[in-house]
Amino acid sequence: MMCGKKVIAKERFKKSYRIEELDTKLRRRQLAAEVKALEKATKAGVKAPETVFVDKENCVLYVTEIDGQTVRDYIHSLGDLSLEDNKAKVENIATLMGTAISDLHHARIIHSDLTTSNMIVPIKPENADDSWMPDTLHLIDFGLSFFSDLVEDRSVDLYVMERAVQTTHAHSDHLLHKIYNTYKNKNLLGNKVQTRLNDVRNRGRKKSMIG
Repeated sequence: MMCGKKVIAKERFKKSYRIEELDTKLRRRQLAAEVKALEKATKAGVKAPETVFVDKENCVLYVTEIDGQTVRDYIHSLGDLSLEDNKAKVENIATLMGTAISDLHHARIIHSDLTTSNMIVPIKPENADDSWMPDTLHLIDFGLSFFSDLVEDRSVDLYVMERAVQTTHAHSDHLLHKIYNTYKNKNLLGNKVQTRLNDVRNRGRKKSMIG
């Protein structure tokens, strides 16, 4: 542990099917990209794990462990998202998600794996009443992230998130609508990104039909 914080190790394992020299070069390049993305995300105000140590020789990244629960588990704990009693909580978590993604994209970072399992929120305190809602959200697992200014890449990032939410959480239409509204209001390219998102969706549907 470091200063009372738990530390976890994330190792990039060797791929036996690749030439060893090439494999090492690729793993080190991916490691460097993840470290840079975490640094840039934090500077942009996005809550993310803190890099503790980088073992370049063995391609191992040591980062602080984020205490809490995944957004996936939190949303499942709410039950039916379409119930009126859940409206405020759905809008709250959607606002946290939309804000984090917008801030990430503003920093030119494309996450590439924006599932609700890669988002962490606090666990409800034992003395909290039923009206309690999380007030912070951390993004984790930047292993597939890269940097881009392209509207297309941001739209694909949102599409990945959308598909993950739809396949994991029932009655998620209002949740997604609020995420996108938050993103659009906080991001200068929000309208362009969401317009392009419609094209990405259509390509996704065509691909599904073709198989």
